[in-house]
Amino acid sequence: MRSRRVVAVLLAAGTGGLIACSGPPDESGPVRVAELPAEVTGLGPAVFLAEVPDDRRSDLRGLYQVERFGADLAGVAPTRRHVEVGVGDPLSPTVARGLAEDPRDAFVHGGQVRDTVLPEHSSVDSVTPVGAGLAVTGSRCLVLRADGQVRQPSVEARCEAASTGGVLWSVNPTGQWGGVDLTTGTPSPGVTVTGTPFGVTPDGRHLFVTQPGTRRVAVVDTSTGTTMPVDLHLARGVPDHGAVGPAGYAYVRTADRKRRLSLVGVDGTVRDLLSPVGHVAFTPDGTRALVAQPSEGYRIVVVDLASGDVRPLTGAERPTGKLTAVLTDEHALVADVTGAEDRSARQVRPVRLFTVDLTAARLTAVPGEFEASTARLTDAVITLEPGGEVLSLDGQGRAVTVGAGARPGPALPDGRLLYWLDDGAGGTRADRLLVRGADGQQTELSTGADSDQVVSHLLPTPDGGHLLVSLQPARGRGAPGPGSEIVLVRLDGTGDPLLLYQGALLVSLGLTS
Repeated sequence: MRSRRVVAVLLAAGTGGLIACSGPPDESGPVRVAELPAEVTGLGPAVFLAEVPDDRRSDLRGLYQVERFGADLAGVAPTRRHVEVGVGDPLSPTVARGLAEDPRDAFVHGGQVRDTVLPEHSSVDSVTPVGAGLAVTGSRCLVLRADGQVRQPSVEARCEAASTGGVLWSVNPTGQWGGVDLTTGTPSPGVTVTGTPFGVTPDGRHLFVTQPGTRRVAVVDTSTGTTMPVDLHLARGVPDHGAVGPAGYAYVRTADRKRRLSLVGVDGTVRDLLSPVGHVAFTPDGTRALVAQPSEGYRIVVVDLASGDVRPLTGAERPTGKLTAVLTDEHALVADVTGAEDRSARQVRPVRLFTVDLTAARLTAVPGEFEASTARLTDAVITLEPGGEVLSLDGQGRAVTVGAGARPGPALPDGRLLYWLDDGAGGTRADRLLVRGADGQQTELSTGADSDQVVSHLLPTPDGGHLLVSLQPARGRGAPGPGSEIVLVRLDGTGDPLLLYQGALLVSLGLTS
């Protein structure tokens, strides 16, 4: 490990619960290595997790707070001396459990530490953002709101994202389940469920459950405890496809030899929205579907899943082949593999790409020539085989294509995407990143990471020209120490990475613009 170097700024976004430790007073504690350049703007107060020097014990890790990210830590006393804290996205709320040397609990958000009292039998071993200003811890779950409210669904509850939408909480082995309102952060009442929920409405009220043995679906109202059986059986017991949104569970079924887009409402009724259908893809929020209608000359439509309204896409061109689509809540990317319905040969064929503005119901062809035998959807990106080209949407709904060996990361303020690069051994490189936009222009960035470090989080700065990166030791990840570093990188690829802080994890950051 080099003692001084320049690196890209990464924000610590590990998910482990951390318990404070430190070495001798003269060898531990966080250090600011370099000043923040003046052109980096928009960063406000910050909270770090770091070792606390103490001549009596070597297991103290505490919280250090500064008025502005980039400030010197010399002479800064820890706000909390001994904590376990959920380290995740620095822009989301989290909490810290006070331990023996400093038993005060804390709510942490926006670079500020506030006093709070956490419920007994709760845990802060991990924290995950689940919505705007909303986060949940894992085991012994707490629901955290940006305004400081902390709610516990139930003692020993565990929170998790449902496979088709929403956030569930559960208590095993009692069979008690509930949901979380993604607007207010309010957990629903718990109900005893026979079976396993696979989705919950965004208000946390209605659970969609597969019943054991019969594999039949039921809707459970957590406010009344009422269970409503549905005339729907899942062959494998879990959905292959579909999405849960405010109106219910939307899915594709086959009846009378026709594929139908159907909706299980929150009252347990099933209604067909469109038939026959070909390829169907759903928005993550479960409010809309993009549907191909082969019987209508490959007409593509946007279906409002609550009202059933159907809007044909406008545009000069129309896909005519085998479709693969990836959707955000507002946009879609469609790959059209011409002639791929002919399964007798797996030869490479022309591929046309289209973007879709779902609100305007507008289809736009993407310039360029592409070829593939098939288009595969994995982790919200489309991969063209056999070449391995990766297709995804940028932050403004434009198509971005990149060669094999790259995986999309967060979007930058201007819409361009950051990419993780494969290391050739099934992992991800920590020393290099790629920035690429819809115009095909790309820049490779150095993070300054050593071979024994990993990148734990990336955070673009509000000024649009820089990236904050948190580096942590590959072993002992989540524990602050000499290998925990916060680095600043220029997004234009010029200059060297600048090491800002050493021995610190970024827990929380406030933004001023």
